[in-house]
Amino acid sequence: MTRKQIVFLSVVLFSLDVHAAEDDGCAPFELQGGRISIPIKVAGSETSAFVNSGTRTIGISSSLADQLGLEIIEPDRPANPRFSGMFQQFGVIENLPIEVFGQEIELPEAYVFNSDQFVANFSLLQFQNLIVQVDNPQAKICFINREALPLDDAQNIEMRTSRTGSAAVEITLNGSEDVWVELQLGFAGALAVDYFTAMSLDFVEDGVEVENPSAVSVADAMQLGPYELGAIGVRHPTQRPERSGFTPGLRSASSRRGLETNGQIGYEILQHFILTMDFGEERMHVFAP
Repeated sequence: MTRKQIVFLSVVLFSLDVHAAEDDGCAPFELQGGRISIPIKVAGSETSAFVNSGTRTIGISSSLADQLGLEIIEPDRPANPRFSGMFQQFGVIENLPIEVFGQEIELPEAYVFNSDQFVANFSLLQFQNLIVQVDNPQAKICFINREALPLDDAQNIEMRTSRTGSAAVEITLNGSEDVWVELQLGFAGALAVDYFTAMSLDFVEDGVEVENPSAVSVADAMQLGPYELGAIGVRHPTQRPERSGFTPGLRSASSRRGLETNGQIGYEILQHFILTMDFGEERMHVFAP
């Protein structure tokens, strides 16, 4: 989405209280299967969209596209075999009218992903020029003018842009292991790390044959900004990657810019916090009410 399409959000002034924004400029959300869902209209039809913090802006499922009779333009190159299931991109739809957060816009292009659900995907990462606040306890998303709520001095957790283009935050596991993980609001789980991080945490033993390719171990402690959480379930591979030191899906070399990450943190943990994020300036504040 271009900058011109982003400015449909009205610029409103808010209190400088970083903990929670006023209701103006906010939209409620619901949870579906542990994922944030907002109402959206696609080509005049009411549906829902899962909110995420990935790099793709707005997409609709193949089932919804078929239901609405929308023309899908197939890609002019073969599908990447690394991506399958719901992450497989079928093609794009041009000049797609949508209504989201009470505003009508026309997207020059929306991607189509493989799913039998009649849903859309909506990334908050496109709002690079505004403060985005996800108030999980009150189930609302707010958009705030950066000048009204600067995070220069208020940030209390390190945030960077990952090599995939997603936002990443630094956490500490078991009091000693500093790990950069992608901030994934669309991930319903708690925490996932790659094989080598799991080894450092003594979750797996190198060279030992195991039956299942992945497992869930428990981290005694996790530091997220100023907050320490206990007994965190951590999903990880149990077998060393064969060809590369990178674990597919967790690390990516898709961009020269950005930070390498070793996992992802999801909604099972993030649901307890108010997250105030400036994606453009790479600043973030977390607060547990």
